[in-house]
Amino acid sequence: MPVRVVFRRLLRRREMDSGQACERQGPPQLREDRTAQGGWALFAVIALLGVLAVVAGALLRLAPSSLRLSLTQLDRVAAFDYAESGIHYALAWLREGRFNPSRPQESLATLVTEHAFTETGGFCALEVVPQANDVFTVAVTGYQRRGNRTQVYRTALDIRFPEFETVPLFHTHWIRTAIEKDYQWFPISWESWDRSTASPGTFPSYSRRCANAATRTRDIDHETCLWPGEYTLDWDSTGAKIAGSNVRFGRFSLGGNWSLTVSDSTIYVDGDFVISQGTASFKNVTLFVGGKFDVGGSSVATFENVTVYVRDTLAIGGAGTAQFVNAMLHSGSDAAIGGSGAIRLAGGSSLWINGDLKINGHGDFLVFEDGVTAYIDGDVTISGSGMIAGTGEPDAPWNVFYVRGGLDISGGAFAGAYPPDVVFLFDTDPRYSDRPIVMSGSGKLHGGIYAPTRIYNGTNLGGAEVHGSIIASNIYIPDWYGEERFRRYFEAVEERMKTFHLGIGRRYDGPMELLGWREVRAWSPVPGCPPDSL
Repeated sequence: MPVRVVFRRLLRRREMDSGQACERQGPPQLREDRTAQGGWALFAVIALLGVLAVVAGALLRLAPSSLRLSLTQLDRVAAFDYAESGIHYALAWLREGRFNPSRPQESLATLVTEHAFTETGGFCALEVVPQANDVFTVAVTGYQRRGNRTQVYRTALDIRFPEFETVPLFHTHWIRTAIEKDYQWFPISWESWDRSTASPGTFPSYSRRCANAATRTRDIDHETCLWPGEYTLDWDSTGAKIAGSNVRFGRFSLGGNWSLTVSDSTIYVDGDFVISQGTASFKNVTLFVGGKFDVGGSSVATFENVTVYVRDTLAIGGAGTAQFVNAMLHSGSDAAIGGSGAIRLAGGSSLWINGDLKINGHGDFLVFEDGVTAYIDGDVTISGSGMIAGTGEPDAPWNVFYVRGGLDISGGAFAGAYPPDVVFLFDTDPRYSDRPIVMSGSGKLHGGIYAPTRIYNGTNLGGAEVHGSIIASNIYIPDWYGEERFRRYFEAVEERMKTFHLGIGRRYDGPMELLGWREVRAWSPVPGCPPDSL
């Protein structure tokens, strides 16, 4: 075959092969579109994988945090449960009758104050704390430890015990316990109180002087400061105010016809606190006096919702009047009411006197409402025309005087209004059994004397009268006076005298009154609670 023909055939076959290849690949535009679509799809896949990677990383980071939060919450719940367990243990312990509300500290010796339920959790710092109005607070800390973290919960429950079991103490005109051997008398005692609460050595040392200490103005407004020397109103005839402050004075003296108003403050006086003239009003105040407390002259001082601590004598004299409403008075020495001075008490006020209570001259100890409770470490002496008197209403509250020393009512003095409203309860500890109870002259008692370990001496009664009842180890009266007069006076007030009941203990067989839970988050840690050994 000629070479030309062969070459021509080869050329034609190559053209045919090229055409078929073009047909298979398609048009050029179509090839470009398919390439673009493939690029976008690849980008989307890569982006999705990136998002999934970020989400997965976040989940991996959140998982431990969520786990820690869950474990923390579980530990808090466990700590709270342990605290509740401590509360319920305390309630069960109290219901067993091993707690004497009148002597709480002695009773708590057998209380388990901490207990570990597991190696890492339990309760500690369990307390039973007396409050006002026969209310007790049961408080406990529950804890749960995990690693180097410990969750704690401080929980408190206020409770009130069932009422005192009581007996009508004065059900006859007199009882001589040394002679009437079958008489079952009840012991009377109470705990001592703090005798050093008004010591200047414990007062705070304020270095900042009060803003007006070097001026004639005597106002102190929301300051914590020191007033060196004596605070007096002699320069400030318009009166003065102390509000919302913590102040330490060298001495305190109010005279002239000036007026002073003190509210929502804590006052410390290194020396004497004297109000000799003018008027003064104290409300929501705690007052510490390192010397004596003296209200006299013709002054009028009112103390409402106030606690007063006096290191030395508390004295009301001259024609001064001191009125206390819902107040607590602590005297480190004697309390004396003389001249024609008067102390007026209302709102269930109470007195704690580390010395004697002396009422003489025309001094008046007057109680207007809610009764008063007084604790006297020494003797009670009422002489001259001095008196203790309540409202005189038929159902007036009883005014109760707990006395460790003796009692002397003489001259024309009297104790109690009519109907009777005063009782003297004497400590039955044998250490005080030799302290005498004496009535003489024309003194009168409208009420009761409970002194089963003491002797009542009425040999110099004269015109004295007892409208009420006497319980003593023995009773001495003049032969001419006779027992019949005691009996007749008692019968006239018998129903009233039987309304005074002596509390001899708590009933533990009845349910305690649960007054309310309190979850205390903010609290001061107690050393060793939670235990360091966990």
